[in-house]
Amino acid sequence: MATVLVVDDMAVFREPIAAALRFRGIHTLCAEDGLDALRQLENETPDLILLDVAMPRMDGLALLCALRQDRRHKDIAVILLTAISDRDHIIKAGKLGVRDYMLKSRFSLDEMFARIDRHID
Repeated sequence: MATVLVVDDMAVFREPIAAALRFRGIHTLCAEDGLDALRQLENETPDLILLDVAMPRMDGLALLCALRQDRRHKDIAVILLTAISDRDHIIKAGKLGVRDYMLKSRFSLDEMFARIDRHID
């Protein structure tokens, strides 16, 4: 069974996405920000991370940097799911190995599942 970690500081996004993943049979973990995600990663390594960018304490790009510097987690597939469409953020995320990018304002569950399926073996 695949495992997905959903990292978003807003429960209004995080919880429905997590519920949809669980309904589809995907083992799902949740984190409120990058620091919370790092704590989750101490116990379990997901196959994929759905990651927001703008979060308190540790944002998504800082978490990406931390992941890529840790040999245990450097190869985890990451899909950004964010409201930020700033070109500089997209370029930086791409350099950090983000596999895909979705805007919260334009995504659907079907599209999300298709992208997750594409990046999970």
